[in-house]
Amino acid sequence: MRTRNIAAAIVLGVIGAVGVALPAYADHNGGAELYDPDIPNGCYAGAIMTGTPPVDIFTSTYTLVEKAGSLHLVCYFRVPAYVPASGEGTTGDWKGEWFAPTSPTVSRNAGTCLPPGVDAASELYRDDETRHVPHAEATIVAYRTSIVMYCSWPLSQLP
Repeated sequence: MRTRNIAAAIVLGVIGAVGVALPAYADHNGGAELYDPDIPNGCYAGAIMTGTPPVDIFTSTYTLVEKAGSLHLVCYFRVPAYVPASGEGTTGDWKGEWFAPTSPTVSRNAGTCLPPGVDAASELYRDDETRHVPHAEATIVAYRTSIVMYCSWPLSQLP
């Protein structure tokens, strides 16, 4: 029960800070891939990102909020307490096996979070491949079997 409360507190803390009352998966980035039927659940974090297991993770538990001139994305992932190494020559193989952290850890992945509407594999907007794509920092908070990813983009940089 205590673990569940702490995980909930982490999620609520991140959401509170925001003010809330992939056949070609992208293994090197994260974001809200909301328009690709091949990517399950919508929000994803790639295996190569720091702070995540050595496999791509997906969730349908996310929120998008426009506040203070920015679009904020918060994704909540449930992951196993242990993920074996992905195998030599596979995505994330350099990470080795992953154990869920027993205390909260924070990882920052500069320029890895893509806004909604951007194809995860090509990193281009689906409706206009010439449009500039802003890449935001993905902040990953991991604790036990919970991972929260937070990204934010200035609205002035979005279509």
